[in-house]
Amino acid sequence: MLFESMTLQNFMRYEGENRIEFSCDPEKNVTVILGDNTVGKTTIAQAFRWCLYGKLLLDSGKKETDYHLLNNDVSDRLTPETKGTVSVEIVMLTNEMRYVLKRDITYTHRLRAYGLEEHSKHVSLKMGKPGLDTTSIEVDTDKIRDVINELLPENLSSYFLFDGERWSDVSISGVRTDIKDSVHILTGVSSLQNTMKHLKDMGSQSVMSKFRSNIHGSGNKYNELQQSAERLEREITTFEGNIRQYDERVSDMQNKIDEINGWLDKNKNTETMQREFRDKKATLSSRQDQLAICHKKLVEDFSSKAFMLAAEPMVKKASALFKSANLQKRDIPYMHQATIDYLIERGKCICGASIKKGSSEYDELMDQRSYLVPADIGTALGNFEQTASRWTVNDQEDKQTLTDDIFLTDNADRNYRDASAACESLSKEMNEHVDFSAKRQAIREYQRIQMEASSNKGEVTERIRQKKCDIKDIDNQLQEFASKDAENQKWQRRYKIADELYNECVRRYDAQERKVFKELNSGIEKNFETMFHEKDKRIELDSEYNIRMLYRKGDGYTEEKNLSEGEKVARNFAFIVTMMKSGCRLLSENSGLPGEQLPIVLDGPFSKLGEENIPLIAQALPSAAEQVIIFMLDKDWKYTGLDEYVGSRYHIDKNPEDNFASVRKVEA
Repeated sequence: MLFESMTLQNFMRYEGENRIEFSCDPEKNVTVILGDNTVGKTTIAQAFRWCLYGKLLLDSGKKETDYHLLNNDVSDRLTPETKGTVSVEIVMLTNEMRYVLKRDITYTHRLRAYGLEEHSKHVSLKMGKPGLDTTSIEVDTDKIRDVINELLPENLSSYFLFDGERWSDVSISGVRTDIKDSVHILTGVSSLQNTMKHLKDMGSQSVMSKFRSNIHGSGNKYNELQQSAERLEREITTFEGNIRQYDERVSDMQNKIDEINGWLDKNKNTETMQREFRDKKATLSSRQDQLAICHKKLVEDFSSKAFMLAAEPMVKKASALFKSANLQKRDIPYMHQATIDYLIERGKCICGASIKKGSSEYDELMDQRSYLVPADIGTALGNFEQTASRWTVNDQEDKQTLTDDIFLTDNADRNYRDASAACESLSKEMNEHVDFSAKRQAIREYQRIQMEASSNKGEVTERIRQKKCDIKDIDNQLQEFASKDAENQKWQRRYKIADELYNECVRRYDAQERKVFKELNSGIEKNFETMFHEKDKRIELDSEYNIRMLYRKGDGYTEEKNLSEGEKVARNFAFIVTMMKSGCRLLSENSGLPGEQLPIVLDGPFSKLGEENIPLIAQALPSAAEQVIIFMLDKDWKYTGLDEYVGSRYHIDKNPEDNFASVRKVEA
């Protein structure tokens, strides 16, 4: 498939008619459109996308309504009585047919506000035999999209309509998702995905859910079970979407972490300090753990033993006081105050003697009473002395234990503070050489986000497992209902067939994806080696559709995270060429229709390359596709070395005083 020409009418920067004829010469298959920055190269690239698919490639944060398709000068001249039309026409050639695609929008001036509104829009496609035969047929409007997608699949447009800025980093989730979707389309598994979705993965709208809904049981129990199963399946679908988001977030954060770590490790001025800092951080972590252990033991021992040490002085003083008072000799063993009170009240001693108030007997008893307590003071004091003696022995052991704990804790604290000071000192020294503080803070934040996403994924995964178990239990109960009558059995058989078909789709999906994924990886590696002659480097797709560059290390390969801009472009082009060469073949195999090689349109492919890297990539382009169309800066073209492959050359002119640009053909 080749682009023959493009005609722009009042499209964005281009006022009036501007026509570009692309080279279809197989020997000189390169068309180059040169111009300075901001003159309108990307506008022409946008014209391809808009004419083919009715869409624009949007900048981040913008909507399509933010873009003005009608040239500003034409728009400014409109009156309420006049109309302005913007259009793009693309002529395409295949081996058998010539296609003329035209898309236009007519605008009118609004009366009540300053601005434009659409009056009408139209798209047409004519097809006929190439050559002198001018007869053609017009494709029905509702069929145009299907025809265009057969010629130039929109899902592959990111590859043959190459935007250099967007492809500068294929590790971002949006680009990675596009890659994954494109691979699925190429492998034919997208149709299997649709079948799986139709059969089961649409909750209550799926075929299996509808089959099951026709099985009826007694009372409300069946309906309740069915509704529960449908609710659980909807929840599982939502959770699976969450898991994909968590996986992408973890992967994105890891890419960011690896990029920063790669930069830090490659900084020659701080390489030694980085190693020393990692060692000191490990020592600090170890000493922090040891301090925590010592501190915990000290707290536990202090909680169980400190009260005895605190009471020791009081116990010794009390023992000495009791001994000095000689209280054990003044009291009567096992005698209580209540006993004396009883004798006085009775007026008679246990010996039979009379007790009268004021008598010597009475006075003696009252004196004795003053040395008695409600308990036996002699026994109490004896017990007290025995306990005090034991405490004195234990106090020595507890005191030694706590002394040891305090010593170990103090020593661990000193070691921790020394290690912390060493880390802090080295950190300041590193920051004086290179400002690592922000980078290390970024790593910590990325790690936090990563851990949070991983934790959330684990929780969601467990919830999915539990809900699948619940669904299985419900299915067993529903099968009991299904066996009750012939009508239920009929729908149950259909449900079982659909379930078997679903499982077969899953099996084929996995097998086909693995097969083509392996083929693509092999193609990527070969194209990279052929195009860039790198013996010690290779690229590959990982399971998450990240494009990785590996470099030889010993007998194996290690991933290179901190890529130069030249390496990024080389990696991206090797992948794009593989997709371009394999895409049509795989699509043809899966559709049964003959396929053709796609052209490639490159907008700013070398915008981030130094002049020494431009020829490395450029020389591989003529063989990358049947037709190559390049938009690039004047100053960069001389480094490409592609003059001998150029069949058509244009230059974009723009007067600084004008708002519009024009395309001028440059003769050889």
